[in-house]
Amino acid sequence: FRLVLTGNDDGSLRMWVLDSGQHSITMGHTNTVSAIATAWTGHSVDDSTGRDLIFTCGFDGDILTWEISFQPKKADSTDDTIRILPVGRTKAHRAEILCCVYFPPDVSLAKYPNGLLVTAGNDMTIKKWQVSDRHELELAG
Repeated sequence: FRLVLTGNDDGSLRMWVLDSGQHSITMGHTNTVSAIATAWTGHSVDDSTGRDLIFTCGFDGDILTWEISFQPKKADSTDDTIRILPVGRTKAHRAEILCCVYFPPDVSLAKYPNGLLVTAGNDMTIKKWQVSDRHELELAG
């Protein structure tokens, strides 16, 4: 499946599935969503052990972690079902988060086996976050 994700001034994350035209709006932030990063592990298609994650960052200083839920179409349906499920919220910065980037595990597999998220905020800090199976991100050393 092919997705387009957008963050909006109302704090919502919007998803469009290009193949089916499916559109959904998920509320999460209390202010503008300023950055989105994706961590595609292939769980939805090939690997049942991984997780396909979306990280949204906002002017509220929070990082929200979402998981993509993919359910193949059933006999009585014409399209696959794709949903965004909330899995965690981390208070990351004292001011607006301006950008974020996800680095997959192959950047440093021994140190960050599930990948690394880096954020920069209007509080003049850059932070590294260890992506793990926990609901909240852990500040990486």
